[in-house]
Amino acid sequence: MYRLNGFLCQIWLGEEIPETGNAIGQLPKVIATLKTLQTPPVEIDSILPPLFVTGIRHLLTCAWWPRLWVLQEATLARDAIFICGSYLVSWKLLSALVKQIKRLHLYSLFRRNDHRIEFCDGFSEIHNIELVRHTHSDTLAPNLLRICRQRICFDPCDRVYAVIGLMDKYVQEGFVWEPGEKVEDLYPPFVAILLRMDPTAMLLSLNETTQRNPHLPSWCPDLHYRSLNDVLADYEGYHAGFTIQTTTTFDFDQNDPGKIRTKGIIMDTVETISSEEWAADATDGHLPESPPFSTEQRNIMLLQSYIAIALKMVEKKDIWRIFIGNMIGQQNSKLHWLAGFSSIHDRLANRRWKEEAKKFQTCFHDLQVWSPGTGEPSPAIRFYLKNARRVCYGRKLFTTKAGHIGLGPRSMTVGDHVCILKCAKVPFVLKKHPTQSDTYYLRGEAYVQGLMYGEYLKVNKGFYWITLV
Repeated sequence: MYRLNGFLCQIWLGEEIPETGNAIGQLPKVIATLKTLQTPPVEIDSILPPLFVTGIRHLLTCAWWPRLWVLQEATLARDAIFICGSYLVSWKLLSALVKQIKRLHLYSLFRRNDHRIEFCDGFSEIHNIELVRHTHSDTLAPNLLRICRQRICFDPCDRVYAVIGLMDKYVQEGFVWEPGEKVEDLYPPFVAILLRMDPTAMLLSLNETTQRNPHLPSWCPDLHYRSLNDVLADYEGYHAGFTIQTTTTFDFDQNDPGKIRTKGIIMDTVETISSEEWAADATDGHLPESPPFSTEQRNIMLLQSYIAIALKMVEKKDIWRIFIGNMIGQQNSKLHWLAGFSSIHDRLANRRWKEEAKKFQTCFHDLQVWSPGTGEPSPAIRFYLKNARRVCYGRKLFTTKAGHIGLGPRSMTVGDHVCILKCAKVPFVLKKHPTQSDTYYLRGEAYVQGLMYGEYLKVNKGFYWITLV
């Protein structure tokens, strides 16, 4: 239940338990103490007593958080107050606590070791709402869709209504729908509007889902189902398409809503695809681990088999980059504050990225020489595996006729094409339409070593119109 009075949102989070009142009373003191820490303390119970953790867990894991409409209820209010029995706690206090929990990597203490990104609770939702509040509208749409598709609702059309209510007024006025419209009629024009606001085509990266409505066009994300994996386009620096202040152009015809036209280059063809793929973790809700190897060990051996293939196509010193998507220089860097001082910024950024690269290379070397007979994987191997899952899960290794290697959608087949869309951050894998020229089905995004930073456009800038159906 909640009550919205003008700019104040009052949210009822359930009946109180004794620990709740105790935790709320300690919040200011605990937050002030956590802010002084640089790393998690060894004796965490002295700062976060078990009763405090239980009380906060009760607040931030209740049934209110996973609901789809949470974003609107909390985002549109200027301030929010949470009510738990007779106790009140402000949004600002809970938000300050969650920021410190994230900074000090204390999720497991509150979540009972559930680190999944799709785990919907107050710890993730508060960050999501802060993101929506402070994100410029040009980049808001992909983030909104990623956040909303994780939330519980029974009508898939509600995904559209929840997102459109948080967009700029001119977007709301430009999108017209009729009550009772089917998903197949509602989603394509809605996604087409968002694509026109998406200068780097990130929405197309949300295409692959755990399930999919077969009546939707291949380019239209099915908003009712969770993404199969996180998009690659989050990493700073990726830009497979143009970099000269241009935008991706999408031409949508209301009379033919199953098609959308854009500019791209078909630059390669898939030649081989690995039959093995990343083993699902136990927390993903799949079958438990099967002997004689654990899920972790199977994934290490998978990467080792991928490395053997990559050695034939990529310089040995660069192979480590493929399986983590060249994960250096991420967006959460504090160096952007120095961007106005270009020479200082560049020197610090280069030093930081070299340090990150060296760490990954060391971990990658340990992974290459590991074998089941050497015992449990080291912390360094586990560090590399944790980051590799972000890129490898839900994708397969493939090679191309032109000699490239990468990770692409599990639905791709031999003969599919690797395409660069104008200004898109990542390449995409497309399937040729059997009868129509320059017409393709969208398979999904891909990481292709040697094509992620506009290298191909140095020799070919001949974009032409293609149609996605």
